[in-house]
Amino acid sequence: MYFKDNKNRFATTNNGKFTVSWWLRSADSTYDSCVYAVGPEGEIGSTNACNMNGIRPAFCVDGKQEIYKEEGRYILK
Repeated sequence: MYFKDNKNRFATTNNGKFTVSWWLRSADSTYDSCVYAVGPEGEIGSTNACNMNGIRPAFCVDGKQEIYKEEGRYILK
């Protein structure tokens, strides 16, 4: 994944007050239950797929996919 500036790896919440982790689309090749993610400091790592993380606009979602908002989060149904 390419970012012009490393700070662009950061995903924020609460109007930029906090950085948060976000998932990449690639599964971890070592553990079946894990996916690659970008951490709150912009580092690449692995996280369990059941952990709560954000997604970035590059994440492809079928246009017919139902998405709803609950308590400030968007959820794929």
